Amino acid sequence: METGGRDGSGDGRRPRRRLLRVAAIAYTVVIGLVTLTPGAIDPNHRGPIGRLLDLLARHPVTGWLTFDRVEKLANVAMFVPFGFLLALLAGRRRWWVGLITGAVFSCLIEGIQGTLLAATRVADVSDLITNTIGAGIGALVAIAVTTRSGSPEAEIVARQSSVLGADQQDRDG
Repeated sequence: METGGRDGSGDGRRPRRRLLRVAAIAYTVVIGLVTLTPGAIDPNHRGPIGRLLDLLARHPVTGWLTFDRVEKLANVAMFVPFGFLLALLAGRRRWWVGLITGAVFSCLIEGIQGTLLAATRVADVSDLITNTIGAGIGALVAIAVTTRSGSPEAEIVARQSSVLGADQQDRDG
């Protein structure tokens, strides 16, 4: 009886996939809590983040770090793990699932913010763009991680390639 992945190697890929699924679901819930709760984080820029940015604005080296820029960077950063986890689940050949799902999820969030939460939240196209960029970065990082030498996914691809190459040589020779 096989206990491992599709190739029968028994290397424990199923528990790893289960862990990835749980992590992806948990992270989706975290994004939902951050983006779909009624109140925004530091809405008047007077909380700790706003005060820190006011302090940084007084110095020439950090003056460029405005609240809007921090918010955009935070949107990108929030969706990097989302795209990463979904791309790992989808597999290297379907890495784009992380990107597309990030864009669709962001559209859903912005739609809810613009309708159901319009009294306390603001829907913004730039959030959709930055969230999608973050998901895309995460998906690309997943590709980089799975193609590194020695990863189980890279070994499977290498084995399949060598088998296909041997089949071609048999036909040619």
